[in-house]
Parts: sequence; C-alpha cells; structure tokens
Amino acid sequence: MAKKTSQGLSKIKSLVLATENQIFDRKSFLIEAKSLANIIVAFANADGGDVANGIEDDGRITGINHNQKHLNELLRVPFDYCVPSVEVETEFINCRDFQNKENRILLMHVLQSADLHTNQADECFYRVGDKSKKINPKIAQFMHEYELVKEFGEGVDRMFREMEAAGNPAPEYKQYDFVLKAKLVSSCDENRKAGGQTGGQTAENDTTIAILKAIAKDPSISRVRLSELVGVSPSAVQKHINKLKKQKIIVRNGGDFGGCWKILNKSKSTN
Repeated sequence: MAKKTSQGLSKIKSLVLATENQIFDRKSFLIEAKSLANIIVAFANADGGDVANGIEDDGRITGINHNQKHLNELLRVPFDYCVPSVEVETEFINCRDFQNKENRILLMHVLQSADLHTNQADECFYRVGDKSKKINPKIAQFMHEYELVKEFGEGVDRMFREMEAAGNPAPEYKQYDFVLKAKLVSSCDENRKAGGQTGGQTAENDTTIAILKAIAKDPSISRVRLSELVGVSPSAVQKHINKLKKQKIIVRNGGDFGGCWKILNKSKSTN
C-alpha cells in the first residue's frame, strides 16, 4: 500500500510540475464544458494528449470532488460537445488538495484520431505547442484528407517550412466558396524523386529502431522524450508508435503520466 501511495504522489507531482506542451494541458475544474471541448478537439486533431483537470495555472491542486454535477458534465464533453465524438480514456488520481483535504484529479487521455473533429459550433481546433489554435475548417479538412503535410497538427506553417527545406517553391493557396486548392511545385527530377523515396524509407526504419531501443531502455519514456532522443516531432513519433502497435510489437499500459511501454515481440522489433 505504501508503494502505491508513493507512486500516486509521484504522478501528482509530475502533473503539477510538467510543462504544458503539444500533448499536455492543465485546467481548473471550473473550466466550462465548451472550453474543454476545444482542447479535446485540438488534441484529437493533432497528436493526442492528456488534460489534467483539477490543477490551477499556478500549480495549486483544487481537485474535482466539490461538484459532482459539473464533473459529470465534463465527463460527457467528448460525446456531447465534440463532433464526431472523441475517444477519451479517463483516470482518477487520488491526492490531497491545497487545503490538505482528500481529493482527486481527473486525467483525460485524448487519443489521436483519424477523423476531423469540431466543437458544437462547427469550429475546428488543433494543438500547436501549448496552445489550442482555431483554424479554418476547409483548410483543416483539406490537409487531413489528403495528407499534404507530415503532421496535421502543425498545419500550413509546417508545409511552408518543409517545401523550403526541400528546395521547392512555397505552396500556393487559392480558396473558393467551398474548395481550397493548393499548388505544390517540386524542383526535383524523377531520378531524384526515386532516390529520395529510398532514402526516406531507410530513415524511417532507422527512426523506428531508435524508438524501440529507447523504449527497451526506459519503458516509462514519454512521447516528448522520445521526440528529443530520436530527433523528430512528437507527432512523427506517434505515427511510428501507431505502426508498431498495429504490428503488435509494442503496447502502452496507461497514459503519458504513470504509464509504461511493453515490447510484445522482440524478434519482430529487430527486423
């Protein structure tokens, strides 16, 4: 029992001290359901992430036990305030609040989605750094469906950066009443394209191997830390992880805070 309590305290401390970023946000329990929906939609449209409810911006733990009606409303947000519904796993963490009373934190694990989500007002959000940004739904749908950028969550800005890094002209956008058109011009010839595809595949395999080695060394490693170690964005890490999960090579038990990775098939992971 003492060990379990110690683990709970460690998780609470990590939630209080963690820096808000692409996959983590802290919110007061008093947040309105509509505002929480914007955050959940932003995470689902980007890389997924965790929302800790019951911790103020200044780090004070106010908890969630003082208003059961409001708690029930927050728990319904992924279903009643997001279109379509967002897949969210919930976790209650026992703690002591700033008044030293027994309380709980509500940790919501928002899963990355293959669908494009909006709030009830048909507004689309995605996560950029530690902010949930509102974007044009037409642009969002266009990028989401046609996969014109490596990571949907970083949007048009990333497309411009990647085209520039590849030595290509900047994208040209034209928006009509119900259609968004993007013109992408490549300066590479066909031979260069073929070589780039082969090199890209090799780089992708190297990244996957690096992720597996990092997981084997530290099963509790987070996506952000994996991103730092292998040198790709958190959303790129998530794509490799999704592939490894689909191949039944790894599984994640729990969320980004307090969870851990498990390698299921070590023989496949070395192929």
